[in-house]
Amino acid sequence: MSADAQQIVPLWLTIEVINMAFDTKCSALLSLVIAVVGVVGMTHTMPAMAGSGWVSAGAPQAGKQCETNSINNSGEEAGYCLPATDNGPEVAWVSLNQGAPTKLAPLALNKGCQADVVAANGMISGYCLDAHDVQYAVTWASPSSAPTKLAPLPLLSGLNLAPDVATFEAGENQSGAVVGGSTGAAGAEDSTVVIWPAGSGNPIEVSSYGDNCDPVDITDSNGSGGQPNVAMDCPDPANPGTSYGKVAQYTCTLGLLCGYNATVLPIPAGYADCEVESMNNALQAVGTCHSQAPAVGQAQEQAAYWASPTSQPVLLQTVTGQSGTPSSEADGINNNGNVLVEFQTSAGVTNIAYWVPSSTSATAIPLLSGGLRDWPVDISDTSNRVVFNSEINVGGLVEEHGAYWTPGAAQATDAGTYNGGSSSEFNAISPNGVYGAGIAPGNLGNENSVVITAF
Repeated sequence: MSADAQQIVPLWLTIEVINMAFDTKCSALLSLVIAVVGVVGMTHTMPAMAGSGWVSAGAPQAGKQCETNSINNSGEEAGYCLPATDNGPEVAWVSLNQGAPTKLAPLALNKGCQADVVAANGMISGYCLDAHDVQYAVTWASPSSAPTKLAPLPLLSGLNLAPDVATFEAGENQSGAVVGGSTGAAGAEDSTVVIWPAGSGNPIEVSSYGDNCDPVDITDSNGSGGQPNVAMDCPDPANPGTSYGKVAQYTCTLGLLCGYNATVLPIPAGYADCEVESMNNALQAVGTCHSQAPAVGQAQEQAAYWASPTSQPVLLQTVTGQSGTPSSEADGINNNGNVLVEFQTSAGVTNIAYWVPSSTSATAIPLLSGGLRDWPVDISDTSNRVVFNSEINVGGLVEEHGAYWTPGAAQATDAGTYNGGSSSEFNAISPNGVYGAGIAPGNLGNENSVVITAF
């Protein structure tokens, strides 16, 4: 399962509103030991202490708004900041070898960039605006290198009579290969799924040109053809609003004719379509199947698991503590084949569950003390540890806190708040489940890029 690199919406827009309504004196007490590190200039520490809470990931400038988007198995982080004045371009940054964060060079002077993923080998992916404010997916080979623009498809790819004009990223695997899209002149309605092999800015077409498929995931390991496999969702032009999950594998015939071939994930009887959300290195995939007219006892949306691209899906039927079959969606699968799910309670509230798909029943993850609802973020490989964000009642005020849970634990753990602030939010967990990354306001209301260095 690759690291996700969806376009990150600046979260301070939400959290600053929350902060205006919250009295920071009502912040929940941490059950963890919190190490407070100021975000000043290029300061940064990564103390290796058991049970540590949120600590500063540092920032490449004394910015008001900073966020950590990704963290790898070595505790190396990537993110972005806005200037202290709140005016000016986003600044991408990375911290490798648990050192001081380094600003990443932009594509053009005074234009913004965002770093979304740092791979196991230190390759960083994200996006930048060029001198004409056109967005391109980019990679940085090192903190000191100029960004490599990930090029769009050229003239005569498929049947196009003009080259594509922009690119976007959707994920990066642990070797530095990036999956995303190449966009034509018509914009979002004129895109093609592509990959850029590690270290290359040249695209390889994955979906059919201009089919508007949505890139979802990329495997860390390469398939038999020497390129990673890709999961994607593709619209059905004959049935607007219908989308089909596909797995694309790179193959070669006689060692000469190479390219991606996609397999539509099977749809169970009684369902209109299925979308894929995540895939692991074994090509086990998870997603959600939709029924336009559910039968009695059947949910309109059900989490689905495919053991292979050609297998009939296993549908999630029950969740502990819930009656009947709740509406559910699968959000992620790790390389152990275990699944993070969100479901709707009978009261219509979103909660999350842990699913081992050898069964059709999932284990509801306990709410935090005062918990109202939960939203999934990710599931790690080594420990199956789950990180999520929770809405909780603290003294009559509603706060959002990052939280985590490991299978077998009787309770989830509140990651708490940072430096006197009133909320926190996870964005990522490292594949080995050792490090977490996110965003949290401090007592001055500034948004801080934060990490957890040991759960």
